[in-house]
Amino acid sequence: MLFVTAGLLSLAVAASLLLSQRDYKRMLAYHSVEHMGLIALGAAAGTHSPSPRYCCTCSATAREGRLFLASGEILIVEARPRSTGEGVARSSSGPRGVFAFGLVTLLGLPPFSLFISELNMLRAEVHVGLGWVAAISLVLMAVIFVQ
Repeated sequence: MLFVTAGLLSLAVAASLLLSQRDYKRMLAYHSVEHMGLIALGAAAGTHSPSPRYCCTCSATAREGRLFLASGEILIVEARPRSTGEGVARSSSGPRGVFAFGLVTLLGLPPFSLFISELNMLRAEVHVGLGWVAAISLVLMAVIFVQ
C-alpha cells in the first residue's frame, strides 16, 4: 500500500504542477516525477511487472537524461528567458533534433518503450486486483498528456 500511495501522490503532484508550468526544464523535471510514480505503481503490482518496471526505468533514464542535456545546450544558445522557448528554434539542428525526438518519446506513443512498459504495468496492476489504481493513474496520465 505504501507504493500505491507514493505512486499516486507522485502522479497527482506532477499533474497539478504541470498544468500551470511553462518553463520547459521544469516540465521535464515534473515528467521525471511522473515516471517515478509510475515505477512505484509497477512495484505495487509485485512480481507480475518486473520487466516493465525495468524497461520504464531504463528508458526514462536514457530519455530524460538526453532531454536535460539537449535543453542545457539550447539554454546556452538562448539569450532570453527559458519560458519563451525561442532558443529551441535558434539552436543548432543537433540539440534541436535530440530535443524534438525526446519529446516525442516522452508522449508515450505506441512504438516507444514508454508506451509498452506503461501498458504492461497497468495490465499487471489489474491482474493483482489494483484495477482502481490503474484507473486513477490513467486519469492522471490523461491530465498530464492533455496539458
